[in-house]
This record gives sequence, C-alpha cells and structure tokens, in this order.
Amino acid sequence: MTLHSILIQKLLSTNAHMGRRVAAHHFKQFTYGVRNAVAIIDSDKTRNACHFISILASQRAAFMFVNTNPLFDEIILQMTKKIGCYNPNMNSLWRMGGFLTNSSSPKKFRSRNKRIRFGPSKLPDCVVVLDTDQKSSVVMEAAKLQVPIVALVDSSIPLETYSRITYPVPGNDSVQFVYLFCNMITKTFLSEQKKLELLQDDEARVGIDGKEGKGGKSSKNNSEIDHSNDKVLVVPYDSLEPISEDIAETKILLDKLVVVKFDGASGTNMGFGCPMPFTLSMSLNSKYGCKVPLILMDTNETNDDIQKVLEKYSGSKIDIHSFSQTQEPQPKLFEGLSGKEFYPSDHGAMFLSLIKGGTLDVLLSQGKEYVLVVNSDNAAAVVDLSILIMVLILRFSSLP
Repeated sequence: MTLHSILIQKLLSTNAHMGRRVAAHHFKQFTYGVRNAVAIIDSDKTRNACHFISILASQRAAFMFVNTNPLFDEIILQMTKKIGCYNPNMNSLWRMGGFLTNSSSPKKFRSRNKRIRFGPSKLPDCVVVLDTDQKSSVVMEAAKLQVPIVALVDSSIPLETYSRITYPVPGNDSVQFVYLFCNMITKTFLSEQKKLELLQDDEARVGIDGKEGKGGKSSKNNSEIDHSNDKVLVVPYDSLEPISEDIAETKILLDKLVVVKFDGASGTNMGFGCPMPFTLSMSLNSKYGCKVPLILMDTNETNDDIQKVLEKYSGSKIDIHSFSQTQEPQPKLFEGLSGKEFYPSDHGAMFLSLIKGGTLDVLLSQGKEYVLVVNSDNAAAVVDLSILIMVLILRFSSLP
C-alpha cells in the first residue's frame, strides 16, 4: 500500500468526506457527488495544503492558528507546544475585531507616555483557521492584508468567505478530522525543522573544516561534497525508471501535470501550422484518460492565431486557459532592425500574475503539482514520462 493510499484511508476513517449538506456551486470542484442529501467530499484534495505549509515551515515563517471551538482547544494546545509555535488562545485580544488590520496602530497613553500595541508585533506569514464559519472576520482581515489563508472548509461555506481563502482544505469540522489535520501539520513542521537542523550542522561542519586546514584536507572535503551533489542531481537518461505498463498508474501521474505554452514574439515559430500543445494534450488525455490542462500565454501579435485555434478545438475536452502577455519594445542592436519588433515580457512576471490572479490556487486545488513549460521555439517538446517519474522519485526520496 502506497503512502497516498494510507493517507486517503485515514481521511476516510475520520469521515472527512461527509459534508453537511448539498454543496454550493463554488464547492462542487471538491466533491464527488451527493448521497442522501449530503455532499461527498473528495479526500484527495485535502493533501494540497500540507505542501504549502511545509514550504513556509522550511523558511521559518510565522503561523497564526485561529480557533473558537472549545472542542479543539486541547488539540491546538498540544500541536503548538510540539512545534514551538505561539498559541493565540492564550491571549484573548485576537478575538477582537481589527486584530490584524489595526495591529500597526499603537495606542498612546498620555499619563505614562507609553506605546502599547493591541495586536501582534508583526503580521503572520500564514493564518490557519480551523472553524471558518465562526471566524469569517479573521479571514476578511487576512485577505485584506494579503496574508495567505489555510482554512478548513465545508460544503456549507458561503461564497463570500470561500473566495478569500488561499488554500482551502475540504472536509467537515469533526473532532476526528481536526485532530488528523493538526497531526499532519505537526509532522510537517517537525520534518522541516529536522531538515533545517541538518543543514545548519552541515554548514557548520564545512566552515570548521575550512578553518582547520586551508590546504589539501579542506579542498578534498569540498571536492567530495561537490562530487556527491553531482551524483544526486545529474542522472543519466539511460538509468531512468521504465514507464509502467499499468495505464491507471500513469493516469494518476499525469493528472498532476499542467502544460504551459508561451507563444511570443513575431518572426518565431508559433507552432500553429501543426498545433503541438493541442495535439500533445489530446494524445495524453485520449490514451490515458487523464485531464492535462493547457495554459496559453499569447501576445498582441499572436492573439488572433490563438483564437482561431481555440475555435477549431472548441468542441474538444481539453481544459484550455488563454492569457495575454505584456510586450516591450525590442532594443535596436543593429541599424537594419525595425523598431516595431517586440518581445514578450519576463516569464517570471507572468508566473507571478498566475499566482496573484488565483489560477495557481485553482490548479493546486485540482491536485496539480508539476508544470511542463514550453517556449515559443520549442516546437518538439513532449511530455517524457520517464523524467516525470524520476522527478517524483527524487521528491519522495528527499523526505525523511
């Protein structure tokens, strides 16, 4: 039994898949359907928030856990003690409105001439809400300050609150599910803290070795470290794992993939003579029965061509999203170069817009974890399943 199957089995054992009532339209992406007037929640979607928490924990981020249900107080207390995090339940000030938005407004007492902050000294890097229905005010304040929010959401959550949550965790608010979720957070924190301690020990050991000997011993150790890193990062293609003959396993792997195609400047091969990204997604979806979405980044010059192709494939089952890139004038490096030539803006800015626009959150909520980025001139790019399997193996092998 795989780790994924064990986690899903634990989620099902806590009845996390049982919603309160029939799900609203905005919550249907997290459900399988309805049975006996109760929404059946997809437990596989619950795993995505832990990955985001692990990234912040590795960067020593500050977390704020919000809970008003007395049934969860002991669970939150034990979790915060275990991970060494501040427990807001020990201070009742956070229950007041404006705890986050007014935290930078100090109150001055004239008699004592002192400044007292009725709130945290700095904003948290992430807010984790366990009873979203009761503390929608905290969600609104955190969203106003652009603080990422991880919250437990049920099928009865209103759209106004749901739209402000960065990483929703679908599931009911039972004590068993909250205990399992807090246990997952605790293990994630302890794992990342252990990695940081090992990294600091390695850095300190390398620094001591460098001070003890500036000659052969230090250079020898450094060469051994570099050589070991090369063995880990550089993998010969012939040694990659073969593709599994089981179509179901390949489908599970491809369901985590997204294809991003940049269709940029004029004068380059756009790929519309033979629409490679469309045929790539169609072949994968038809062969393995998966859902590989396609994100197109077009410019003003390529927008018309892309729209024609979208009309041609409007009846297909491919999930296509089209976005427009900004363009900047290309500098004149030669006299014969026309000043009307343009080139697309930086890809990093485009990925940032996907994050701020909410597209990345939607993809993460759908269980997407890997991206194949195809530039304008990469007309022969394909999805190599062997490389994708190796990325998955390296990712899980790095876990303790």
